[in-house]
Formats: sequence, structure tokens, C-alpha cells
Amino acid sequence: MDRDYYLGAKFVILKLREKLITRLDEKSYNILEEELSKIEKELDLRFYFSEEHKKD
Repeated sequence: MDRDYYLGAKFVILKLREKLITRLDEKSYNILEEELSKIEKELDLRFYFSEEHKKD
């Protein structure tokens, strides 16, 4: 995964959070936030491992 893809994906997640926090009720937003957090953690791990692989 290249750095531009990673940063673009992080930006999209941030924008989703910003836009939807005011449009969803609390329960729906919490469900969405939980799923976005899972996606973000997986994205961070994939980026970390791809960067480590480049060093080898």
C-alpha cells in the first residue's frame, strides 16, 4: 500500500465522521464509529506492514 492511498483513505474516514456526526442519531453514529474504527485499525496495520516490507 502506498502512502498516498493510505492518506487518502484516512481522509475519507475523517470526512465521513465529520459529515455523519450531525446527521445520525447517537445509536446509529456509535455503530458507524465502531465500524470505522475497525476499518481504520486494519488500514493502519496494512500500511505499517507494507512500510516494514519495503525496508527489507
